[in-house]
Amino acid sequence: PTPRVGAVDTNGAGDAHAGVLGAALLEGIPRDRALVLANCAGALSTTRPGPATCPDRQAIEDAADKLVGSTGS
Repeated sequence: PTPRVGAVDTNGAGDAHAGVLGAALLEGIPRDRALVLANCAGALSTTRPGPATCPDRQAIEDAADKLVGSTGS
């Protein structure tokens, strides 16, 4: 799943997605949760102008929890 957001600038969304996915997998986060976190990072990054707008970890985790619950499934 991916949150619905009001996109302002999509520049950098793929970079945010790829970076969070790689970092999450390296941390040992299960693949399904890592993908949700990456989707949230990519989506949230589009809500601000500019390419270097990856949201912070707490914002990503909060968005993911709203999508799938705090169980991480």
